[in-house]
Amino acid sequence: MSAGTEEFVDVVTVTPLNGYRVRLGWADGPASTVDCEPFLVGEVGERVRDPAVLAGVQVDPDAGTLVWTATGLDISPVALRRAGQLEPAEASPPTAAGS
Repeated sequence: MSAGTEEFVDVVTVTPLNGYRVRLGWADGPASTVDCEPFLVGEVGERVRDPAVLAGVQVDPDAGTLVWTATGLDISPVALRRAGQLEPAEASPPTAAGS
């Protein structure tokens, strides 16, 4: 499956990385690294640019996507899937923030 797919697949895991990047695990098995910076627009998005707020990213299990509960910002799983390059689940993740 390519990164340009319109298929709705739930995000099941998230790991914050350096900058605005996150490592996502998908319900159908692959993983991807996504730069969230393009999604951080407007008043709510600007608040997520604060590193302390950004690090609070979680998976919303009901919506199957990312959410920052401190701001209410969430990002469509379809948009996230489109923004990242899919990799097999066993691929080595990029270096995590602070490593």
